[in-house]
Amino acid sequence: MKLSILILTHNRPGLFIRAINSVLSILPEYDIEILVNNDTKDIEEVYHNNVCIKYYYEQKQDLSDIYKLLYDNATGEFIYFLEDDDYLKSNFFIGLDFKYDINYLEYMSEPLIQDIGPMCQFKRLTAANRHLLNTTQLSCFLDKYDDRDFQLGQIIFKKKLISIFPTGNYICNDIELFKGLAGLDITIKYLLGQRWVQTTDGGDNISFNNLNKDDRFR
Repeated sequence: MKLSILILTHNRPGLFIRAINSVLSILPEYDIEILVNNDTKDIEEVYHNNVCIKYYYEQKQDLSDIYKLLYDNATGEFIYFLEDDDYLKSNFFIGLDFKYDINYLEYMSEPLIQDIGPMCQFKRLTAANRHLLNTTQLSCFLDKYDDRDFQLGQIIFKKKLISIFPTGNYICNDIELFKGLAGLDITIKYLLGQRWVQTTDGGDNISFNNLNKDDRFR
């Protein structure tokens, strides 16, 4: 089994270093590769003896084309998208089960921690969906799923499941891609525990309208 971790980075060279190092510091025993697209050509390339890391410098108006660029060049059976201002926690790889088509991950989001406190934030992001812990069919999962706080970084999914990428620069593309994976025999594993952190360290966050300073999403 091989996992491809895909990173898009834009005007945040320091945060990119944190994101990629959060992967390299907790490497699993199985094979992974890292593919990076840096459209502003402002990063220092990081390499590692045990990981294949490839860099691209494509500029495209439609960001979904960059997602697809990395997806098309990925050679792993499974795909994971990591945003440049987010990072993995030390338990990220623990308990992943690649017998399932999709592993669904819980996460921590710093903007909500700042606004409502960590316990309330944790309940908001997890409590509504933890009743789906034992649901193993994706179609049934999505039928009862509360997607208000969904982030693409919550899913590690089998590459062959994607047939069409959502187009345009829309925040809703994340959940549209997730829902587009659904099929009668697609299986999903819900994993407890926060495994990555979503931050506002880049000075913006497109997931929250009041924090969005990225003009590509206006």
